[in-house]
Amino acid sequence: MKNLMFKSYPLILMLLIIIIVGNVWTETYNSQRLYCTMKQVIYSIARKKAHLPPVYGTACELVEALANDPRIYRTVAYAIHVKINKGNHNQERILLSGMPLGRELYSTCKTMSDYGMLDQQEKIMMTDLMQYIPINKWEFMQLPEEMRKKIKAIYEIACSSDPEKLVSALIKNSNFTLSFYEHYNLDPQELASPEYKKKAVRNESKGRAEPIRNLEIDQEFSRQSWARFYGGYSHDQAYSIQQTGDGAFIVAGSAKNISGSSWNDIWVLKLGTTGDVEWQRVYGGENHDVAYSIQQTADGGYIVAGFISFVFRGETDVWVLKLDSSGDIEWQRAYSGSNSDTAKSIQQTNDGGYIVAGYTYSFGAEESDVLILKLSSSGDVEWQRTYGGSDGERVESIKQTNDGGYIVAGSTNANGAGLSNILILKLDSRGDIEWQKTYGESSGDRAFSIQQAPDGGYIVAGYTYSFGAGERDFWVLKLSPDGNVEWQRSYGGANNDTAHSIQKTADGGYIAAGYTYSFGAGRDDFWVLKLDQVGNVEWEHTYGGSNWDRAFSIQQISGGEYLVSGYTWSYGDGLSDFFVIKIDHTGYVEKLSGFISSSSAAVSDTYTTPQAIDIIPQDIDIVLQDTYITARETDEIGNLLFSPPLNFSGRKVLNRSLSQAEYINILTWEANPENEDLNIEKYRVYLLDVEWYGNLLLAEVDADDLEYWHRNVLKEAEYKYSVVGVYDENQESIPVRITVR
Repeated sequence: MKNLMFKSYPLILMLLIIIIVGNVWTETYNSQRLYCTMKQVIYSIARKKAHLPPVYGTACELVEALANDPRIYRTVAYAIHVKINKGNHNQERILLSGMPLGRELYSTCKTMSDYGMLDQQEKIMMTDLMQYIPINKWEFMQLPEEMRKKIKAIYEIACSSDPEKLVSALIKNSNFTLSFYEHYNLDPQELASPEYKKKAVRNESKGRAEPIRNLEIDQEFSRQSWARFYGGYSHDQAYSIQQTGDGAFIVAGSAKNISGSSWNDIWVLKLGTTGDVEWQRVYGGENHDVAYSIQQTADGGYIVAGFISFVFRGETDVWVLKLDSSGDIEWQRAYSGSNSDTAKSIQQTNDGGYIVAGYTYSFGAEESDVLILKLSSSGDVEWQRTYGGSDGERVESIKQTNDGGYIVAGSTNANGAGLSNILILKLDSRGDIEWQKTYGESSGDRAFSIQQAPDGGYIVAGYTYSFGAGERDFWVLKLSPDGNVEWQRSYGGANNDTAHSIQKTADGGYIAAGYTYSFGAGRDDFWVLKLDQVGNVEWEHTYGGSNWDRAFSIQQISGGEYLVSGYTWSYGDGLSDFFVIKIDHTGYVEKLSGFISSSSAAVSDTYTTPQAIDIIPQDIDIVLQDTYITARETDEIGNLLFSPPLNFSGRKVLNRSLSQAEYINILTWEANPENEDLNIEKYRVYLLDVEWYGNLLLAEVDADDLEYWHRNVLKEAEYKYSVVGVYDENQESIPVRITVR
């Protein structure tokens, strides 16, 4: 028996060795399958990057490449599902955007290390790789929106079964695709070629080619476009917004009754990429103070311009504040005359100083005149001038031009053909006039925004009463470098439509924003028009509710989307709130389809002829005053606007169970699938237009009920209701309304 057992030891030992080796081989095989799959994906999206080898000979070469470029690894690690064969029959999904990948790679690395399959350098590479593995999906959601959007597109390109069709769709529909290809040095035609479809990943352990398959995309991406409102219970209005160097946003305007003040104060909010508030400050004294313009400065801080009231000699004074990156005041200056003076636009200049434009009642000819101040980097006045005639001029926008001078846009009542005409001044670097012209006819025309175009000319936007389809229309003029009109068009409907902001876009066209009473859901709605190079409308949309919603600023941001700011009376807690919308390259706001309305502007060629005028600049002696306002923190949140409940209906019924007649209004609605990524906790039912109370909250209904009975209603009375969804941060959806008779 002992001899038999002794003789069987080699057999038992051999079986143990086979089992151990088999396990090691299985782990190695799985590791190779994982890396080969990842290899092919990375190869297909980044094979032309200079520092990435065209072919990865070993798993460790791949790891080294990934460790050297974490962006490429994150692309794979956050965007791809891979199914890996486990043994001969079982398949396990490795989710590269969550803990399963971390466990799998950790297990694989540990196994390979324990069995001496990694040298010290390879262990270091594995460690470097592991630090880029997310612990959970929360980490993915912390990535910038643009990164997540690009990740999704990369994945789709890499994994599509029909790359030619997909690439064509991306080129047509994606606002970042072309710049993305340039960034990663990819050729869309090569990705769409038949050879790409035949690409295969070689399984080293089996020595055979196998195409990538069973790759799926994780659909749970956060909203790439959004709408948010910010404010208290009174008037809060945003006038200027800009993307910041970190990909986030800075917005400025005025707020009333914020932080204990009963007057308007300057309110500045730093927003994250999804609109969440990173910091917020108010700046103001005991009277009205407003910011009309904000810009990030070269040092990462901000420059703000507007007015401050009743501090020195005048009713209002030009007020300029230099803030650091956290919103703390570095310096603040008021520029004072004997009457009212206001700054409407500010920009940092090439020399590190600032150019300020506005209007003054304290200096100049008569009425209001254009006021231009050139400031040093510390706010000292380098030169100051007014420009105007006898009946009043105002300026709304100033930009430094490529030659170091300035282009100024506003309006004049004293010069030109009509009640008011657009006024454009081209100044040199010292404020002397190079040319000056007015544009418009007899009925009244104004400009609110100007920007230099890529060809050295200028694009101007405002409104016209002299041309167009209605009372007042958007008016856009493209000027040559010397101020002659290259093309001019009006856009509008039957009522008042006003453009307040225009910017050139990456494709050579233009984006214009303002508000319309001709189209949309309410009294005024945000109105955004995308124009091509010669002013043809590519798309147009309105955004808003049943009340006044006005846009004052728009900018194309780094991903090709657009950021629009203004104020809303339709949504929010107060009379008006800051309103910020991030829209995609087609004007769409994700999962807010009911919030957007189509419009059909009547586009007309206009025929104004520029008129040369002869305004003479006047040197002035404005008084520079230090101010001593302290920044105060505020604590408002950015309320996310999301879709309303669907199919809200109501009916009046007799409650027959009571001895006396009692009527009930039965209200029902449905959950909106566009809100499925939000945790809708409940619904609120409001009774509208209640005397003395405004809107009265009747009930909060559990999210699963979708019904409310309003009892003891009068048979002949008319009742108006609204219902909103409420998600877990106590934020309300767009309301829907119904009248029950």
